[in-house]
Amino acid sequence: MGELISGYFGHTSTLSLPREKFLALGGYPRSFSIGEDMHLLIRLCADSHKAGVTCNPMGIYYVHDSGLIRSDVVKAQISTVETLSSLNEVLKNAPAPIRKGFVSLMLNARFDLATALIKHGQHLKAIISFLPSLIESFHGTV
Repeated sequence: MGELISGYFGHTSTLSLPREKFLALGGYPRSFSIGEDMHLLIRLCADSHKAGVTCNPMGIYYVHDSGLIRSDVVKAQISTVETLSSLNEVLKNAPAPIRKGFVSLMLNARFDLATALIKHGQHLKAIISFLPSLIESFHGTV
């Protein structure tokens, strides 16, 4: 399931799970405006022993230009990194494949943030935002 996490495998509009499981996981975290679906999916993977995936289209996902993701790309990327960072403690004792998939997803999120910052001329902030991933890679803290 780690590969599913690192590839951010889906949206909750196509997710099917028992209500009891949803509630046991704590549902969607209300403290995030971006990435709350990703937060739930990662916790679900960490808590599950198996998952089924279909490659058939199950829904339509449309990103509006005035939505949170497009209206302020830098803010959206910062929010994504913050949402994912909140899972560090939750996944501390997760199985190695889950942890590895999460670290890969986190690296991609920080890279996307750094790219957005560079496009907005904020080069130093870009370096600072990606630095944790470089340090983790160097020290092998995957």
